[in-house]
Amino acid sequence: MKQLGAQDAQFLHADTENSFANVATVLIFGPPKRERARLDLESLIEHVRSRLHMSPIFRRRLVRVPLELDYPYWVNDEHFDVDYHVEYSCLPEPGTWSQFRRFVSKYHNKPMDMNRPLWEVCLLDGLDAIEGIPRGSFALILKAHHAAVDGATGMQFFAGFSDIDEEGTPALAVELEPEETGAAPRTGEMLTRALINNARSPIRLMDTLWRVVPGLLPMVLRKLSGGDREDESFVVPDTRFNRALSPQKHFDACWFALSDFKRIKSRVEGATVNDVVLAVCGGALRKYLLAHKDLPHEPLVAWVPINARPKDGSSGEAIGNQISAMTVPLFTDLETAEDRLAAITRQTRRSKEAMSGAPAKLLTEMSQHFPAYSMALVTRMIIKGNIFKRLCNVMITNVPGPQVPLYLKGAPCLHQLGLTPIGDGMGLCIGTPSYNGELVFMVISTPLIIPDIDFFVQCLRDSFGELNPTSPSRKRRRRSRQNLHPQ
Repeated sequence: MKQLGAQDAQFLHADTENSFANVATVLIFGPPKRERARLDLESLIEHVRSRLHMSPIFRRRLVRVPLELDYPYWVNDEHFDVDYHVEYSCLPEPGTWSQFRRFVSKYHNKPMDMNRPLWEVCLLDGLDAIEGIPRGSFALILKAHHAAVDGATGMQFFAGFSDIDEEGTPALAVELEPEETGAAPRTGEMLTRALINNARSPIRLMDTLWRVVPGLLPMVLRKLSGGDREDESFVVPDTRFNRALSPQKHFDACWFALSDFKRIKSRVEGATVNDVVLAVCGGALRKYLLAHKDLPHEPLVAWVPINARPKDGSSGEAIGNQISAMTVPLFTDLETAEDRLAAITRQTRRSKEAMSGAPAKLLTEMSQHFPAYSMALVTRMIIKGNIFKRLCNVMITNVPGPQVPLYLKGAPCLHQLGLTPIGDGMGLCIGTPSYNGELVFMVISTPLIIPDIDFFVQCLRDSFGELNPTSPSRKRRRRSRQNLHPQ
């Protein structure tokens, strides 16, 4: 019997009537070389059934404690049925990029059955009129609730569906027996455990705090001594992206070569690929808001999630969330792209140095020891109080994916997309997953906040072009990848 951590439970409380904490990976596959190997619903169900040992997510469901007195439990789903989690759909003719976007957006934002294991798969056919995608291609939409996965474990979960070659060799070499979490605990047992855990929470919190204080002390002393100008906190301006959400969601995307980002970062000392990603986003936001005569004087601020798992891969939990985050000004007040990249690089370096004294893992661990009822109350207050708008203007995530070609039943994976949840006060997310040498910018919002999402995507392309004006592959890539856009 396993219990959810505090971060996992936060995502349960984050579900609202207009938005759900679902994450999704969308894999676009080309047609297999052998026509008889074409995937249908029955063969997909058999394929999923053969991969159930890849992750404990497949077979376990949630049991919530009465009155939220303690964190929920994972238990074996005694009625588990693969067929319940797998479905088939087909785009209406002609099967354009615009139709594809509408279907995926609706599927991503559809609430999940919280009484069953928190994952779903949809085989989507009919992708016949998308530029750059060969006829006979199909998509696999893999969805899970954020309470079960974070970016890193989600990538591993989704990769479990894929093969490393056309012969069907699993991409993940995992040889594990299905996890036995046990049957659902009785109500009396859960309440007894809740009393014990709530009594221990203050003790565990103080123990963790005692270990964090030595790392926090240098940062506190630097603040008290005045620090330097660039260490000062930035004011988060109020923008159109900080409105309440509508039920409808939509997304758009554009692709770039990952090698171009690596080359750009080499021009600024200490820069990383993530710094270049942030600079491209900052430039696009500036262009978009200038066009709408809505650019604030203060720089927009991004919320950047950070993987808080140990670098050696040891983590103690096979799945679940281990995430920290930092806020980074995007310097949308600067006119030139090079100046913006240099400023972002300096800022992220200082943020990382500050976090090195108080490791993200320890800060994450502190939240694990808050009593469950307090965490539920605080999460709902944050959401209803629209507090996100005081913290940031946009969320930007960068989750590295596999850099080798993947397959499914002989069909090559052409592109990989990723969708994350958005919430009131933070109605814009730019996700940048990478796969097989390409980096995709996923723009996720609502029509109320960004009605002209195709124009926003063009701003991303233009912003990238300012940082990469002489790329030898730029014209060739524009012909082949500008693609995937409304016809």
